[in-house]
Amino acid sequence: MSSHTQSVLEFNSSDADVVLVGADDQKRRFAVHKCILSAASPVFKDMFMLPQAKATNDSLPVVDMVESSKVVFALLQFIYPVPNPVISSLDELVPVLAAAKKLDVDAAIDSLRNKLVISDHLENEPLRVYAIAARFDLQEELRVAAKYTLKKNVLDCPLSEDLKHITAYDYHRLLDLHRRHSRAMQDALGPAANKELAERPSTDVIFRPEFLQNSVSGVLNQCSACPKSALFAYADLLTLKKSIDELPFTV
Repeated sequence: MSSHTQSVLEFNSSDADVVLVGADDQKRRFAVHKCILSAASPVFKDMFMLPQAKATNDSLPVVDMVESSKVVFALLQFIYPVPNPVISSLDELVPVLAAAKKLDVDAAIDSLRNKLVISDHLENEPLRVYAIAARFDLQEELRVAAKYTLKKNVLDCPLSEDLKHITAYDYHRLLDLHRRHSRAMQDALGPAANKELAERPSTDVIFRPEFLQNSVSGVLNQCSACPKSALFAYADLLTLKKSIDELPFTV
């Protein structure tokens, strides 16, 4: 990588024509290009059409951002051709997504939407992903996250600050999805599964090996052929699981 390209991607370019400054660190300045920002964001484009009153010592206009320097830096990585910008957690993702939505930076929004629903986030923090998707009106991601919440007891999930930003309607829709899914699955399965399904209405819960093992063990004394029957019934169990998984996930 050439030194010029390196300086551009570090936002310290010698041919920059505007400086962005984060709200938390006036000393950290991002020397960038109006043409690139304008192409990425109609908000920046409109901003640069207005007179720029404040300037640095080298006469470059300065734009004071309300976002932190960390968020500004992350957002610029999505605007400039930085390969695979790293967003390692939901804590990092949310403020960058908020800035991208505010500034209408479509390229950043699309990339962050993909990062929001990576498997690690969905498996470990599905309720939080749902809340973030609801906050920013990301309907496709909201539906994906809603499905993953079925593996959890929503009321036992950690309380997240992201829940402050969603409506009671969106939260109620999720609880209603759990209720409807739980009832549909309990109708399809026996009473042994009902307690589990009442809290976590997902086939991943009741078809996991531990649950199936306990179910088989519970009838050993009643029927010696049951374990063998359960083994030969595995194909039917998979068919049943597929049918249940095809239940609607619409919130």
